[in-house]
Amino acid sequence: MGITVEELAARINAEAARRGTSSEVVLEELSAKLADDPLEAFIGCADSGISGPFDIHRARSEAAAAKFARGL
Repeated sequence: MGITVEELAARINAEAARRGTSSEVVLEELSAKLADDPLEAFIGCADSGISGPFDIHRARSEAAAAKFARGL
């Protein structure tokens, strides 16, 4: 179950109004949070070229903890 584009736009506009800023600022902040997602970085690590030992359980745990700490 997702939200419509109109609902998303309304939420972004409401948050911008609450903060007293523009919707562009809110979108930039949201984009920055999504781009720095440690879980996404972990998923892309197969393309990193790292050839040493890799502890997948530790990496998953660290990625989840970092995501939780950021409130995502």
